[in-house]
Amino acid sequence: MTKLHEEFVLFRPADVETVFKRIKIAGEFSIAVSALEVSDEEVDDAVLRQRLAELQESGFSSRDAVKALSIALDVKPNRLKKLGFGG
Repeated sequence: MTKLHEEFVLFRPADVETVFKRIKIAGEFSIAVSALEVSDEEVDDAVLRQRLAELQESGFSSRDAVKALSIALDVKPNRLKKLGFGG
């Protein structure tokens, strides 16, 4: 995302009402949703590489892709960085 009024907000679906009351929406916005609940050990490196690449292709910076995927999949950011992302 490279917009003038860019803001990257991570939150759990249960907090959506609170978040939308707190932030000011200026123009268009994107929402990425993940309902996947897995542990760090259950996700293999190939899947992580694919998901990181998809986020970057959709406009996320490497850093933001690592941050978002780390939260969404409960994977340690350092594991994602070792795969060559977000360094």
